[in-house]
Amino acid sequence: MPERLSEGRVGVGVEVVSDERRLEVKRLQPGGPSATSGKLKVGDSILKIDGHDVAREGDSLDVGSLLSGTPFSRVSLLVASPNSPPRPVYMVCDVLRGRCSG
Repeated sequence: MPERLSEGRVGVGVEVVSDERRLEVKRLQPGGPSATSGKLKVGDSILKIDGHDVAREGDSLDVGSLLSGTPFSRVSLLVASPNSPPRPVYMVCDVLRGRCSG
C-alpha cells in the first residue's frame, strides 16, 4: 500500500505491505527522506508509528496519514531489521533541500 499524500502534506518516502503484526518496507522512493537518511531499508519491519502499535491497531490505522505530515513535521517509528532488535527511528523532512534528517 503506497503512502497517500494529500495537498500540503509530505511523506517519508516508503511503500509498505502489511500483515497482521507489522508493516514491511517494500520500496524506498529514490531521493526521498527514507532513502537519503539511510535509516530504513527494504525488508525492515515497522512495528509502531508515532506510538501506534501496528500489531494491536492493525486495520484501524490510516498508514498513509501516519507516514506523512506537514513539511518539517517529525514521524517517530519503531523499526526492526531482520536479525536485529527493534530500534527507534525519527524522520524530519526538509522539503527545501529534499533531504531528511533524524
